[in-house]
Amino acid sequence: MIIPSFDHSRRRFLTFLAGSPYVAALGGVRAFAQQCEGPVITGFPSGHTTGPCWTLPLGVRVRVVTAPRPSVVIEEAPVE
Repeated sequence: MIIPSFDHSRRRFLTFLAGSPYVAALGGVRAFAQQCEGPVITGFPSGHTTGPCWTLPLGVRVRVVTAPRPSVVIEEAPVE
């Protein structure tokens, strides 16, 4: 029985990771997060969803409030 060397096993594992779509996706998320200027909210009912959702204007200043009750405050008019 031939036992592969640690270096060989490590090389095979790294090759597997390099081709993984999960690793590629993580790199995309990391690149976005490094350039993002403001909070990212998950679980907020907006966008494409099957249930009730909020319509949010793009390109306006908002404030995220976490306490005493989580909310998103739109601080400027979306249209003039």
